Amino acid sequence: MAIEKRPFGRTGHMSSAVIFGVAALGRVDQGTADRVLDLLLEFGVNHIDTAPSYGDSELRIGPWMDRHRDDFFLATKIAARDRDGARDSIHRSLERLRTDRVDLIQLHALITRTNGTRRSAPAARWRRPSRTATRGWSASSASPAMAGTSPPCTGAASNGSTSIPC
Repeated sequence: MAIEKRPFGRTGHMSSAVIFGVAALGRVDQGTADRVLDLLLEFGVNHIDTAPSYGDSELRIGPWMDRHRDDFFLATKIAARDRDGARDSIHRSLERLRTDRVDLIQLHALITRTNGTRRSAPAARWRRPSRTATRGWSASSASPAMAGTSPPCTGAASNGSTSIPC
């Protein structure tokens, strides 16, 4: 029985209602990761979300991308807020993921607290990097992420994810 698919914002991608957060694979061996990824394919989970900060997760799914890249919508994150840091992070992720492209780059933990006030990176003005289909950001909940945009983001994921494509 395959998991339901839903439109992922305005990306045109029909994403599984369950998005697999690959942080769980950051501290396992390749054999364990392979068995988990086999289950994703078996049940129709077609959206993988990873980040460089998730241990070795990118290295664990890299061998899968060699064989199954077109089977998954692949999202990763960057923590850097400057151009050079973001570019370096994206290139390192592409190498570790063993792919030439990702479908979504997200600014990781967009909303931070400084002296009790909320602030956000200028994500609404951030240009989409090459070899990336979509840009977006992640936050602890969708409401602060949506409030931090200017103009308001209208491409929020309809699957309950806090990844916000715009």
